Amino acid sequence: MIENFIASFSVQLVLVLICCISVFVFVMLDLWAGVRKSKRQGLCSVSYGFRKTVEKTAKYYNYVLAFLIIDIIQMSLLYSLNISNGYSFWIVPFAVIIGTIFIGFIETKSIFEKEDKKERKKIEESARLMMQLAEMMGSKECLKTIKDIIDVQNNNKRGDREAGADIEEDSRDTTDSSY
Repeated sequence: MIENFIASFSVQLVLVLICCISVFVFVMLDLWAGVRKSKRQGLCSVSYGFRKTVEKTAKYYNYVLAFLIIDIIQMSLLYSLNISNGYSFWIVPFAVIIGTIFIGFIETKSIFEKEDKKERKKIEESARLMMQLAEMMGSKECLKTIKDIIDVQNNNKRGDREAGADIEEDSRDTTDSSY
């Protein structure tokens, strides 16, 4: 009986194994792309990035495990219906396959994401933190400089979206004598 049960699910086990290997491959490709991007920018790879990759891998495998539990339940029910009532439902781990495809899309997007978007996010976070520190210290000069940096960053972001529509405004701003 158990041999028959295992033989009935051998294809499904192979599919789940392929999905698990695929998740690992996607994460490693993203890690490889991230290391290449950081080398291109002249940055060294630090343990923070590797730690984030390990955390992300663990999170993805938690998702796959949850999907696998759902699939075990649905495949067991379908197997029971097929055996007891003579139905011929497909017994496929749909949740694991769909989850793996979703993870693959996320990682592929991350691989092709441009470095400058990630860099801008870091700059914005740093500028906000500096602004909070300046407000706490009460330095108006420092606060104005940080606000100028944020404005320049926002203008760069807007300029990318509008493809240079703000060039005239920026040139008028730089001729302002209040700086």
